[in-house]
Amino acid sequence: MAVRVPLVMNSGKVQQLQAGDTLSVFISANVTYYVATTGNDSNDGSSGSPWLTISHALAYLNGFVIAAGVSVTVSVGDGEFAHVASLNATHPQGSQIYIIGTNTYSKTSSSIQSSSGSSGAWSIIVNLNNVDNIAVNDYVLVSGASGGTRPHCVLGVWKVTNVDTGNKRITIATTIRYASAPSGNVVATFRCLKSILTFTDCSGVVVSKNNVINIASLMLVGNSTNTGVSSSGNTSTLSGGLVLCGSYVGVAKFKHGLRSSNSGSIFAENVIASSNGYGFYAEQTGNIQANSAISSGNDHDGFDAVSLSQVVCNVSRSIGNGGHGYLASTVSSIFAYNSVSFGNTSNGFNAGYASCITANVSTSSYNGNMGCYVAESGTIVADSTTITNNTNFGLYARTYGYMLATSATVSSNGTDYSPSANTQGNEYGYIDT
Repeated sequence: MAVRVPLVMNSGKVQQLQAGDTLSVFISANVTYYVATTGNDSNDGSSGSPWLTISHALAYLNGFVIAAGVSVTVSVGDGEFAHVASLNATHPQGSQIYIIGTNTYSKTSSSIQSSSGSSGAWSIIVNLNNVDNIAVNDYVLVSGASGGTRPHCVLGVWKVTNVDTGNKRITIATTIRYASAPSGNVVATFRCLKSILTFTDCSGVVVSKNNVINIASLMLVGNSTNTGVSSSGNTSTLSGGLVLCGSYVGVAKFKHGLRSSNSGSIFAENVIASSNGYGFYAEQTGNIQANSAISSGNDHDGFDAVSLSQVVCNVSRSIGNGGHGYLASTVSSIFAYNSVSFGNTSNGFNAGYASCITANVSTSSYNGNMGCYVAESGTIVADSTTITNNTNFGLYARTYGYMLATSATVSSNGTDYSPSANTQGNEYGYIDT
C-alpha cells in the first residue's frame, strides 16, 4: 500500500513531510523578502520586520524548493550594506531569485558647471534638473551623454562627493584617463542608486557551475581586489554559472568589474563598470553579453575576451581606460557594432592571436596609441567605422593580421594607415578598403 505523505499549506508555502521525518518546504506563490540597514537576521524578513543581510536571505531560501513559475524577490533597502564575504548563489532554482535594490532616481543634466583635477582623478560639478533624493556617498550611473565638449568623458558610474541643493548641482569624482574633462552643455541621464553593497577583500556576486542569480538596481563597490560579478564553471562539462543583470547595475573598484571564465556567462546589458582594474573580462571559454554597456575609467582595458572567450557588446562605450578600449586575444571574439572607443591610453580596438573584433559603424578616436590594431593572424572588421585623432596610427596591421575597413573614415591620426591601404606590409599585415 502506498505511503501517504502529509502536505500543509502556510502563506503560499507547501510543507511536505518526507520519509524519515525530513521536512521539505516549497514556495508555491510569488513572495518578497526584505533586507534593510535597520534590520536583524533574527526577524522574519517581512516588510515590517526585515533582515539585515542578503547572505542571510540567500541562506534562508536555500532551505526551500521554489515551484516552477514562482518568483522570489529579495528587496534591498536604501543605504550601504558592508560585506567581508562574497554573496554566493547556490540555490538550484536560482533563476527564480531576484536581488533588487528598492529605489533609484533619474535626473537629467543641463551642463557641466566646472571641473578640476587631471587624468584619472577628475572632480566634476554638474547642473541637474533637480537633486532630490541624492546624497553624498551615493553613486550615479551616467549614460546617454551628448552636446557640449567631450561628453563621453562623463560616462560611467561615479561617487557623489557634494550636493548643492540651492543650485541643483552635484559633484562627482571620476577616474576617466583622458587629459581633458567634459565641458559645456552636456546633456546626460544621471541615475542615482541608493542600495550600495560594499565588499572588502572578497568578490561580490558569485555563481559557479549550473547556478543562476538575478540582480538589478544595485551598486557593487570593492576595495580594488577580487571581482564584482563573477561567473565560472567547468569547461570540460560545459557547465557554467549564469548571472543575469537587470536594469541599473553599477560595478566599481574591483580588480575585475565583471568576469566570466570556464563556461560561465554574464548577461550585463546596460551595466556600467568604472574604476576597476578591468571592466568586462571573459577568459577561458567565458561569455559576457553586454550590449549597451559602458566601461570607463578602469586601470586597464574596457572589454576583454581572451583564451577562447566571447564578449558581445554592441552599442557599447569604452571611455578613458588605462589600456585598450576593446581587446580580443587567443582565439576569442568581440562583437562591438555601433560602439565607441574614446580616450583610452592604448588602442581603441586590438585583436591578435587568431581573434576577431567586429566593429562596424563604430568610432575609435583620441586614443593614446592606435585606433585599430590587428596582428598575429587576428581580424578586425571595421566597415563604415570612423577612425580619427588617434595619437600614433589610425589603422595598423602586422604579422598576418587582416583588417576590413570598407567605407571607413580615417583621418587626422598620427599616421592613418600602416601598411598603406590594399598593400601588404609589416610582416604580411593587410588593410582592405
